[in-house]
Amino acid sequence: MQTYLHQFYRNFPNVKTVYIRYEESQHQDALFDGSHLTFLGTETYIPGILRKTYKSFEYFSDEIDRYDFIIRSNISSIVDFQILQKLLGPEFHKIDYFGGIVSTLRWLDPKGGIHDTKHFGQRFASGTLIGLAVRTVRGLLSTYDQLDENIIDDVAISLHVKAMSPETVVYSAPTQLIAVNQQALTREERKNRVAKALDRERPLLWRVKTTSRDDDAYEISIIVKSLLRLMHSDNRT
Repeated sequence: MQTYLHQFYRNFPNVKTVYIRYEESQHQDALFDGSHLTFLGTETYIPGILRKTYKSFEYFSDEIDRYDFIIRSNISSIVDFQILQKLLGPEFHKIDYFGGIVSTLRWLDPKGGIHDTKHFGQRFASGTLIGLAVRTVRGLLSTYDQLDENIIDDVAISLHVKAMSPETVVYSAPTQLIAVNQQALTREERKNRVAKALDRERPLLWRVKTTSRDDDAYEISIIVKSLLRLMHSDNRT
């Protein structure tokens, strides 16, 4: 899947994409080869995802001022940066924290560390697309002691932003179309579904996740090829 994502993301010269994971067998605490950043350790749901996100912020802290935002997504999502730039608008510099999907916490999630109603009502950017202004990232790093690592990453980040800056409001992109994979579809049906989605409105975010990595990779390949055709067609007009 990463190969297909790379084919798409390399078309955005102002975007630097880094793939992050833990690696148990390496000897250094962190290794970066230009596109892959690996940390010594074992992948875990909590606190692993959250911790490697912050470790990544820290690793690149000397160069992040070249950018406007740090965006955290995942390998099973496709972020269309061309659409994102349009949706954020000309006053993007006023935005501190945003999401492709913004939710309000109203459910218990013991696996995610939500055992009671303490944080109900908290607005948060879903982990498929978390956008943070560079100034916000620097603030989070400087107040790391306020981070609760016992809570699922996307909610924990929103709580940390709130603790650091209570007046900050999570910004939701004004329009989004989320294309969610469906396990029972044939490959031909998948192609047709992607085509129909693009006929309606070009999505900001595609979420592709089932129990089959092969199906996921195939659908991501369809989406990427379709998006590249659209981009190349736009460039010719």
